[in-house]
Amino acid sequence: MPSPEETTPFGLYLSNLLGRRTGGLPGILNDLYGLHVELQAARSVDAASTVILRISSTMDEEMTRVREALGGGVTPFSTLRGYFLEEVALTVAKLTIRPLDPGIVVRKFSTGDGVITGLSLRYGRGGLPVPTDMRFRKDREDVILGFPRDLRLTDPSAEGELTLANQLVPLCVIACKIYIDATRLENVLAKARSILPSYAGASFFVLAEWDALGAVWHGAAGEILDALHAPVERLIFLRKGQRPDNKVLRQESIAHPYRRDQLMALSDRISRAYQNWSAA
Repeated sequence: MPSPEETTPFGLYLSNLLGRRTGGLPGILNDLYGLHVELQAARSVDAASTVILRISSTMDEEMTRVREALGGGVTPFSTLRGYFLEEVALTVAKLTIRPLDPGIVVRKFSTGDGVITGLSLRYGRGGLPVPTDMRFRKDREDVILGFPRDLRLTDPSAEGELTLANQLVPLCVIACKIYIDATRLENVLAKARSILPSYAGASFFVLAEWDALGAVWHGAAGEILDALHAPVERLIFLRKGQRPDNKVLRQESIAHPYRRDQLMALSDRISRAYQNWSAA
């Protein structure tokens, strides 16, 4: 059973703050927690999008108050926004996929867990232990949609087998980043190349707030060139324009709010990934 960290990271972060402060949350964080409750109650992508836009605009407009309520540092605010973006992806994915196939799991893996992507022999130079361990290598991204299955490993020569219970076989993987620059994109591409070869027909998307890639990554029309982000199928940016400097982040965030059409584009991509997988 997935933990709250794996299904509602934004809400868990706020509720943990609430639990640690006997006097209750500062007003602005309490307002955000109330909006999170509304988000969890949404029963369609359209309804969820309305709440998502309200939460994001509240954090944009009240950026100074939110930062102060979190202690004034940059890191807690970045953590809050990162958890919110993950929960946006989780929520849109769950509401998109549930009517299509209720057997699909949508989750954010905890650290140290993930989908199986290979095997590793546990030894170093200078000698082989007897016996030598062999471990399953696991990899993860922020949001994974897939089918829970028992995986069976067989050894025909020894007529032996090993069953790994309740592993997730992904059909769609979503990386969530506050912004995508060249370094972050390279990291995402490496993760896609690690996960996708093991899973036929799976799709990999990136959901980000801001585009922070330089001019060489864009074509004449201003769109990021598809060839530069393969095997990632699509980069979806919730805000229009380039990522601003931190000193004008509040003003530019207000001027470039989350876009409903991009939330719906994420939903459409997830739906198409399922349809493509099912039709294969």
